[in-house]
Amino acid sequence: MQAVRALICAGLVAAALPASAFVNGVRIFGNANPAFDPFYIPEGPSDDGGLTFALPSNFSVLALRQTDFELPDEDDGELEEVGTFFDVVLRDSTDGMLVFGSRIVMDPAEEGEINDIYRRGFTGFGADFGWLAVTANDLRMFSAARSTGSHLSTDDPDLPDADVIGLGTDVNVEELNPVTAWYLIKTNAPNFVLRDNAVGLFQGGEEDQLPYMANLSGFAPAPVPVPAALPLMLSGLGLLALKRRRTAQQALGR
Repeated sequence: MQAVRALICAGLVAAALPASAFVNGVRIFGNANPAFDPFYIPEGPSDDGGLTFALPSNFSVLALRQTDFELPDEDDGELEEVGTFFDVVLRDSTDGMLVFGSRIVMDPAEEGEINDIYRRGFTGFGADFGWLAVTANDLRMFSAARSTGSHLSTDDPDLPDADVIGLGTDVNVEELNPVTAWYLIKTNAPNFVLRDNAVGLFQGGEEDQLPYMANLSGFAPAPVPVPAALPLMLSGLGLLALKRRRTAQQALGR
């Protein structure tokens, strides 16, 4: 796993490439052929014979973290560590906007599956979607939804929720898809924060696993922070204006 994790970070190396494109919509489905996939963002050129790709030059890394996550064992239901979630915030220099990236690396010795990645905290912010590869074997992003529900219902997995972005995947060691590409969300949020439950990794139970949501801390969109002194300053200006108005009224004999 350590070698794989090093490979993940190696993919965040700058390289020269034209600006990337993102797509927008309520729900969009990808294509297995990258040439026709609306989400696909060409990666930077490889410098090691095609084993790893580089980050497009219009992206710069603002923050990067990783979190190990657990899923219930298929036999006894006990939680066990099965993979690592990588969380990144990028800046797109073509328009200055923030990009939130998600990537999953499953432990090749463990079982489990993630069918959906949920990113929370997008109420009031826009969202466009794309994916880019770190290696040639990365699993593509299957779909993206601007409004979806992050819950455990297998009957209606798409309940509207304006706060949540749903990214479809099928990362699974048994199906030889143990690693995802970087799944990207570009937003007009001016800032970002680290918050609890910002990420949900959903195992839907498609192969008789237990449905389960692994909730993790992660990066989320945020407004421009208000300086601590600003409310006091505005309050002081309001009192000053009131005092001046009373003085003017007294001068006019009112």
